[in-house]
Amino acid sequence: MSNPKFAKVKSTFKNITSAIQNTQVIPKETIRKLTARSLNDLIRNYLNAKANGTEEQYMANIISSIQEEARTYTNEENANTVQQMVFINMLGYDTTWGDFTVLEVMTIEDYSAKRIAYTAAAQMWNSNSDVVLMATNRIQRDLTSVNTLLTSCVLTSLPPYLTSSLASGIAHDVISLMTSAKPYIRQKAIMTFYHICLRYPDALKPGFVTLRAKLDDDDPSVVFAALTVISELCQHNPSNFVPLIPTLHKMLTNSTSNWVTLRLITILKMLCKAEPRLPKKLITPFTNILDTTSSITLLFECVRSIIEIPITNTVLLTYASQRMQAFLEHQDVNLRFLCLTLFIKLMQIQPKLVSQHKELITQCLDSDDEETRLMALDLLAALANSKTIDGIVAKMFMHFKESKNQHFKNQIVTRIIEICSKADYALISDFDWYINVLMDFIDEGGLPNYDLIADQFLDLALRVPVTRPLLVQELSKLFADTRYKNESKLLLAASHIVGDYSEDSKYFESILHPQVVLMSERVQSSCISTAFKLFLKSQTNEERLRLEEIFNEKLQIFSTSQ
Repeated sequence: MSNPKFAKVKSTFKNITSAIQNTQVIPKETIRKLTARSLNDLIRNYLNAKANGTEEQYMANIISSIQEEARTYTNEENANTVQQMVFINMLGYDTTWGDFTVLEVMTIEDYSAKRIAYTAAAQMWNSNSDVVLMATNRIQRDLTSVNTLLTSCVLTSLPPYLTSSLASGIAHDVISLMTSAKPYIRQKAIMTFYHICLRYPDALKPGFVTLRAKLDDDDPSVVFAALTVISELCQHNPSNFVPLIPTLHKMLTNSTSNWVTLRLITILKMLCKAEPRLPKKLITPFTNILDTTSSITLLFECVRSIIEIPITNTVLLTYASQRMQAFLEHQDVNLRFLCLTLFIKLMQIQPKLVSQHKELITQCLDSDDEETRLMALDLLAALANSKTIDGIVAKMFMHFKESKNQHFKNQIVTRIIEICSKADYALISDFDWYINVLMDFIDEGGLPNYDLIADQFLDLALRVPVTRPLLVQELSKLFADTRYKNESKLLLAASHIVGDYSEDSKYFESILHPQVVLMSERVQSSCISTAFKLFLKSQTNEERLRLEEIFNEKLQIFSTSQ
């Protein structure tokens, strides 16, 4: 059996041979068909040029060649040229010079050519293209064509280059197509109607009844398309769709599709802003969803909506938090993170419900994901109160010791200081405990810097007089420890607190420890100044003479200081 393509080529060459023998002139169209460059040729040559490093030169030549072809070829021949323009446009090259050629191909009364033209228009045109105005009549005719394939092609192509003028001109036709006998036409018309409403808002009023009717369509894809459009339009003005609440509520109750239910939940959540009585009506359907769904996506969206609306029904919120517990126990780090985000929102409504999951939240501090760890830290910080603060801080400190991530360690210290200092230290009943906690962090080490802790010591000493004796006692020990020789801010804070708040001179020798010469110039200067303040706090002549002798001896160590 002979190959039809081979037979066609053989026939063409036979005609050429005959024409040569009869000294006839070969038509230019015939030569162009034989020598025409196909899209495959263009792609293959482009890839070769890219591999050889001659891409720019090749593209400059090919664009020049295609521009010449667009001027000299017939509309039918330019269908192939337009395909190549699309490829060039996808590579990022400017093809506005080919806009009118696309329009010319669009006028061909052949579906294949029109399909190429409308695909090219979607890729190459935009709402600012001048050619769109010239194409309006052609688009309207093709949109109402008896060929549903062509109608579908036009609907798919429209959104990228839709203008206000074009939208107003085709709005009635698109609304009519929403009632087409073909489900895929109805679906595409509904989606295009959304873009028309964005460009021409007045189309919503005549199209609302038709859009509403599509919620009862026999085809699930059409129903989903209608819900999607309503969801998007609700974001602009939810009050327009308040009349749909009874229909949407009924659909939510009877829905068996997870995707439809997700869309309905999203829409009803937005409508709660426009209708304050709606949240109470959602308690029953939301409870049923929590009770029956096995879909993680649907469960998460339902709980998030309950919290964000919010529906302040204690029973429903309790049930929702219990269902979300499975997320915290899940191996998927993304699910644990999502659960923590919901719990942070739930803290604003019912913090007691979140506190019931404190142990699981604490376990998230061991997560490999840094965002999850930080989110868990935020939650634990939010859960702290006067009764639980010591336990929460102890768990944080345990994770501080086990972690090797400096950023995470710094975040733990930051959160603890935020917890303990908020509302003027309202949660702290034992300041000695708090100072010991901060000293434990210093002793453990591993922080990039100790500036935050230094500021906290200064604030405590200034605002909480009862802390001063213990602060002086603990901070005076830092000058003998070489681990902190480079922590100037911490040492300066310690020097200031010891000098200003010590009641006697017993820390005189600690301040002038030989290790001080290894510290910065500012710290050394501060230590000498502090030592003189302590010297002045001598209470007897014998003590003053003893310290004067030590002072003269200790000052010698600074003679080698830079």
